[in-house]
Amino acid sequence: MTVGSRLSALSIGFIAVSLCLLSVGAVTGQAVPPNAYYGAAVSESGTNAPAGTVIVAVANGDVQDEITVQTAGEYGGSDPTDDKLRVSSDIDAEVTFHIGDADGPVAAETDSNPESEVEQLDLTFSSGSFGNPTPSPTQTPTATATPAPTAAPTPITETPTATETETQTPETPTATETGTTRQTDSTTAGGAESTTPDPDRQFIVTTASLSRTQIDPGQSVTINATIQNRGNTTGQFTAGAVAATQVVETTQVSVPANDTAPVSFAYTPSDTGQYTVAVNDTQAGTLTVGNASAATTTATGGSSGGLSFLGILRPIALFVLLPIALIYGVLKALALYYGY
Repeated sequence: MTVGSRLSALSIGFIAVSLCLLSVGAVTGQAVPPNAYYGAAVSESGTNAPAGTVIVAVANGDVQDEITVQTAGEYGGSDPTDDKLRVSSDIDAEVTFHIGDADGPVAAETDSNPESEVEQLDLTFSSGSFGNPTPSPTQTPTATATPAPTAAPTPITETPTATETETQTPETPTATETGTTRQTDSTTAGGAESTTPDPDRQFIVTTASLSRTQIDPGQSVTINATIQNRGNTTGQFTAGAVAATQVVETTQVSVPANDTAPVSFAYTPSDTGQYTVAVNDTQAGTLTVGNASAATTTATGGSSGGLSFLGILRPIALFVLLPIALIYGVLKALALYYGY
């Protein structure tokens, strides 16, 4: 090989090595994508982060990025076009998440090693971080009982407790609510909305009505009601149907925050008469079972009188006089047959 050929070969090799080094430099010089976060944002007590809440990502004591909650309880979204909370993957520090600024309430969750990925990270902040009072799960509602001339109501465990009054109004079941105490509302006989609701109560029965006001014995009537949740969290409400001061049925109703939920009961009275019907402390109306003029059951569920004269005479005639008449007829026939 000549000297010129050797020089040409060395030149080609030098050019190839230079191109490889330039390619490696271009690849290694590309920017590393940031780590992106989205997910739920709630407090330990279950309160959703309200819309407008600002959540910041902090590393090395500095705010790296911030995002504003658009939907209560969520920050960012999983869709590629959704906004996300981004942090550089080159940061060699633990990432923490705060409300408002670097000194705001901090979430229990952290990311010690951002790795250029999109990940769902649900954040949990301490109770009261969003300015809402923490409900007391141990507070037990207390019902105020008025001395009643009638029999004591039937005890029900973890269900509405009957409250009798001297005017024979329906028993008032006490619902289990979060951090609130049940109080009696003034309602109309037709099941209209409560006229004096307690503003501190989370749940109220806003309406109650009957599908029919008169039925025959053995027939059923539907009791309808609407439950309102005036709190900021979804909760369980114990609704109870009351007829003639007796709780006839209870059920648990899940009511969304700041919303209403319907509830219905099927009620089949066992006796004729007139019954005052209510759902918790809201009256649904008066139900008449059978002929209203011949009703024998009062609004308190008892009989309106004692035994009638015909009611006493009927069993005497059936079990005493009739057997005596039969025996007398048989003996009389035998006497005639034998000529006595």
